[in-house]
Amino acid sequence: MENLLASIPPERQISYGKGTFHIWQPSPFVMRLAAFGYGEAPLVALITKEMDEAGLRAGRPIAVFTDDRGLKGYEPAYRQAFEQWVYGCWDRIASIHLLVDSAVVEMGMAVVSMKIGDRGIYEMYRDFDDWHARYQAALKEQGA
Repeated sequence: MENLLASIPPERQISYGKGTFHIWQPSPFVMRLAAFGYGEAPLVALITKEMDEAGLRAGRPIAVFTDDRGLKGYEPAYRQAFEQWVYGCWDRIASIHLLVDSAVVEMGMAVVSMKIGDRGIYEMYRDFDDWHARYQAALKEQGA
């Protein structure tokens, strides 16, 4: 399964500094992202704009699936920028599903998850198969 996703070229790519996001939108209501490199705060503004616009185009909140395994690190301002955005995103984003394999990334994202509380669905996965199964279920729910 994993190799199949990795072989699909991104529809768009956004980069800033040493960081890059690949973007796919297989359904108007499901967006898949893959993060690579090093995260800096200006990259957050670029990728959150993409997610916000996708949610607005869909006319209702969308599900976002992010593979962060290629993210090797980030500056504290990167995490803080995501935290600030995530508090107000829930009218455009129904759920965020993060796949991580770095303990540093997982720890930072766990902090964000605790701060969000019950404002939205923010799930973290360490197992690709679990994350992929949820992604496939979201696509099926949307008829994609």
